[in-house]
Amino acid sequence: MSVARIVPDRADVALPPPDALDGLLDALAERVAAKVAARVADMLAADPAAPWLDTKQAAAALQVPVSWVAEKARQGQLRSHKLGHYVRFRRVELEADAVALAARAERE
Repeated sequence: MSVARIVPDRADVALPPPDALDGLLDALAERVAAKVAARVADMLAADPAAPWLDTKQAAAALQVPVSWVAEKARQGQLRSHKLGHYVRFRRVELEADAVALAARAERE
């Protein structure tokens, strides 16, 4: 793609020479790729094995009854996500919410 196609008929716009523009675009592409890779790595590091749990798996992870997990989710004390008619929990959110619930219980 030529520079003329990006900025047609713009004599007032000072563009770098094509060789410099290629270098800038390459540097930008590398930085974007690095940021995307870092974000994906962070997401996978959170829990690569099982990021989504059903109610039974969430209860097993917290070592509590399924009914407790369902009740806390209905009350909004455990974050849950509806996928159609299925309720799912993100492991990272579940653990954070459990810590918050435990801290709240200790204060009471």
